[in-house]
Amino acid sequence: MDDIQDKGPVLEPEKSDLEQQLDSLRHLVTSVLILLLVVSGTFNIFLLRQYRSTAKDLDRFRPFAANVINGYSHNEGPAIESFVRSALEFGKTHKDYEQILAKYGLKQGSVPPPQNMPAATPAPGLTAPKK
Repeated sequence: MDDIQDKGPVLEPEKSDLEQQLDSLRHLVTSVLILLLVVSGTFNIFLLRQYRSTAKDLDRFRPFAANVINGYSHNEGPAIESFVRSALEFGKTHKDYEQILAKYGLKQGSVPPPQNMPAATPAPGLTAPKK
């Protein structure tokens, strides 16, 4: 018959110190990669939530911003440009006033010519330029 020899539990050959260090390093690298994957996924979810929150805030703010921009471009903007032009014209005739204009960075040609502006009434004491 067959002789079954009981050799006992199979013993793995002992790993050398270098192989143990290599296995430890593999385990460490795998752990770090999994941790990096979890952290980057969490950060991406955070960025997505921030994007959605900011988009909602901007959607609520757009009507107000449109009103402010529209008001400036139709009312305050032309009035400010008209005032600056008047100040520059006044500065041409009064040399003492040039220091004030220079203080605020207003120079001849710094204000673009009016574009599709409604006719503004000149301020009292200032005459409209002759054409």
